[in-house]
Amino acid sequence: MPVKEIVSILIFLSLMIHSFPGVSSDDKALNITRLEKQLENSPVREKVKLLNQLSEEYISVNFEKAKFYAQEALNLAKIIDDTLALVTAYYNLGESKYFLYEYDSAISSYFHSLEIVELLNNDTMISELFLSIGLTFDIQGEHEKAKEYLFKSAEIEEKLDRKSKLANSLFRLGNVFHSSGDFQLALEYFIKALDINKLLNDKQELANINNSIGIVYFDLGSYEKALDYYTRSLALAKELQDKQGIAQVINNIGIVYYEWGNKEKALEYYQESLKTEQELGNNEGIAGSYNNIGIIYSD
Repeated sequence: MPVKEIVSILIFLSLMIHSFPGVSSDDKALNITRLEKQLENSPVREKVKLLNQLSEEYISVNFEKAKFYAQEALNLAKIIDDTLALVTAYYNLGESKYFLYEYDSAISSYFHSLEIVELLNNDTMISELFLSIGLTFDIQGEHEKAKEYLFKSAEIEEKLDRKSKLANSLFRLGNVFHSSGDFQLALEYFIKALDINKLLNDKQELANINNSIGIVYFDLGSYEKALDYYTRSLALAKELQDKQGIAQVINNIGIVYYEWGNKEKALEYYQESLKTEQELGNNEGIAGSYNNIGIIYSD
């Protein structure tokens, strides 16, 4: 695998499309046990809510179970004609199918949810669905469709003045433009997202976006600018004690030094990245670091 390909892997890792709340595995297990126990003797309208909640709990630990509970919630919501439960179940079903790589089916579920939500004129939910649809089109390589729905999401968030959500939509748009090879527009949208997150002082997002801008400048061959943004990202990741972020940015910095022909410095950063990935037990990151180290020794 060429060194350049490692960068594309790292941007995906740092810009995960869907993120999960920071709940410990023990708390997650307790929540699931509690909900499943409540499910046993609940009245039907309470049961459909519990099924949706179980799907949402399982989405970060077991995609098949998340899909199962979403489908059960959907079936029950149809029987009792519970509109809000139906919207949630379709959305949860889309999320679980996304993680199971069933992208066409995920988009279908999102559109079923959207059709109902648009009748309710719920802009908040509409925007969330536009975002999910856009991101799913993006991962399928349908960049124009992805842009269409992400733009729609951004427009709603701007109207609602939800700055964090707007920054997220702009960030994702930047990622789509980058994926489609339009680096200048990628920079434009990343910088818009960066400016909003500076106002919000969201250091995690600032770390991610600085890394992303660095990757775009790297792809443009502007290695000094890439290193500048990587350095900013690294400082924030260290402040946040985000070991995964640190490992990714350090590896990216190593790639810059490799492109400059400074293999000794590149090796230093790759080995530091490898050490951190090993501490985290991140097999994909470990493989990427070994790959880069191997390239240096094979030159």
